[in-house]
Amino acid sequence: MSLRLLLPLLALLLLVTEAQAARFKLTHPGAVVPITSRLKSQAYCEANPDAVLVFDQSLTLSPGSVVAENVGAVTVQATVTVEAVCEFGPSTLRLRYGVLPDSTTSECCDHLPFQLRLTASPLDRFQPTASFSASESFIIIDDDIEEPEEVVRFGLIGGELLTPSFLIDIGSSPAALATLVIEDDDGGPDLSLPGITDTVGGSLGGSADPISLAAIAPLAENCSTATDQNVLDQCAAIVELAESGQSVALAQVLQAISGEELSAQVTGSIDAANQRGAQINGRIAALRGGATGISLDDIAFNYRNQQVPLGMMFNALTDTDNAAQGGNEGFGGGLLDQRLGAFLNVTAVGGDRKASAFEVGFDFDGYSALAGLDWRFTDRFIAGAALGWSDLSSKLEDDGGGLDSSGWSFTGYGTWLISDRAYLDFSFGRLWNDYDQERVVDLSVLGGGFGRAVAAGKTEAEQTSFGFGGGWDIAIGSWVYSPRGSVLWTDSKIDGFIESGAGVNDLIFDDQSFDSLLWTFTQSVSRSFSISSGALQPYLTLDLSRETRNKAFSISPVLRVRPDQRSTPIFIDESDRYFGRGEIGLSFVGARGFQWFASYSQILGYDKLSAWAFRGGVRMEF
Repeated sequence: MSLRLLLPLLALLLLVTEAQAARFKLTHPGAVVPITSRLKSQAYCEANPDAVLVFDQSLTLSPGSVVAENVGAVTVQATVTVEAVCEFGPSTLRLRYGVLPDSTTSECCDHLPFQLRLTASPLDRFQPTASFSASESFIIIDDDIEEPEEVVRFGLIGGELLTPSFLIDIGSSPAALATLVIEDDDGGPDLSLPGITDTVGGSLGGSADPISLAAIAPLAENCSTATDQNVLDQCAAIVELAESGQSVALAQVLQAISGEELSAQVTGSIDAANQRGAQINGRIAALRGGATGISLDDIAFNYRNQQVPLGMMFNALTDTDNAAQGGNEGFGGGLLDQRLGAFLNVTAVGGDRKASAFEVGFDFDGYSALAGLDWRFTDRFIAGAALGWSDLSSKLEDDGGGLDSSGWSFTGYGTWLISDRAYLDFSFGRLWNDYDQERVVDLSVLGGGFGRAVAAGKTEAEQTSFGFGGGWDIAIGSWVYSPRGSVLWTDSKIDGFIESGAGVNDLIFDDQSFDSLLWTFTQSVSRSFSISSGALQPYLTLDLSRETRNKAFSISPVLRVRPDQRSTPIFIDESDRYFGRGEIGLSFVGARGFQWFASYSQILGYDKLSAWAFRGGVRMEF
């Protein structure tokens, strides 16, 4: 045979071999299995009883298998040749072709949704070979972002075979029938996972702040898999900023898109619990020594070698008529004759919390009011309840936004006098707080239409607390020294919430819970002075506290536009373990049990918190 006749035959043989590689068998479970058998229809069916159908399938791409991103569309054509029909007909074959999961492109970002459907004419058992074809356009999205080559793998994703007696669902096949390579035609930033990690991390350097460094991994994950064009545009602008070498501006942007401002809710909640505990401790201190609820006196004085509370002393001093008429030398008409006490305290607070490597700093101010009643059940046991309202406003550092909180509290408390000097006390409380937070997301340094937005969120919080303490009043002449030990446990819960107002930078926060255990040793020194209209009592108190809970933990918000994608983690520092509080005050007792007091207190030795409080109030007895 001449060479001129041999070459066409070889070419034909190659085509036939290529076709054989695309032959598949459809079985009764609906599986599509590659085969190489070339048996004719009836012979193959008799030799393979599990076979339902044998067919060849192929996909062709036009204008080719390698295209530029700006090509617009690629035509995908499917051709199916049915080689054997093993079931009685007529049978209808429907096949669906699409993009396989292991492609490197994303639907709606790199290309539009795609599916090619092919339906064969009715097929009879053992019929001759029959061919069918269909085509569909695969639309490619041309963006302005530089990215590596993308690979699209097309294959069978499902179908059905309908016969007169049954229906078979055809499963997908992992084998690619055609592969399309899309070459990027842009000169923009590299938004691949390693590209973003290297570019942003290299621009920041290893000495950058921890929040910016922690933001790199979530940013790279989000940008390399994003499908939202707004997200991609922001990612491209951040990478371009990193490529320009502006590390300071880059750090500002990474901090802006993180949610570190949420730390103000957590730290503010812990601080407020400790402050409210100090108020209740002061109230309980007033009850010891046999006083009813009207007095917050922390002092007593010696009268004929007997320790007497200040309120008792004043009633005795004012009961001159009884003394003149030869009455008892005791303290008739004193506080022990009154069972019901009422009080109202108003507190103004202010201060600042310093920023740490992970937590935002803020200034705060506000006020609270606490009103209550207590009842002397016996000479040695007094208990009461108080209702409180607080309103606090915080301004975050570096134009970070603000946090407003307000809420109600309920507290029960009591004291048991073991002896004339020793006592035990308790308290329990509930707090219901509302939080309104605004987080500024300032991306102005990115240029190109990016600006300043505010992510706003509202949520609620609850606190439960239990306190227990005990102490001793020691009289030294006209002075009284009162040491006291106490423990306060607080459990806090903050509901999750969703931000709005900052577009693709809005975050979703989960529920948060944490607890505090505060041990406090209190020392109080006081002295009473008699004046014409009543009695004055200056006092000085020093608290030394140790926190044994509130260890460091982290919060993991997610993006609102992509709830499956994490954002920068938020780290909450461990609370200061040792700190103190000093208070100086003055109280007055007048006629018929009317009292007022005023005090100033200051947090001491707290590394990150500076706080002060002015407190004043009135008391009445009935």
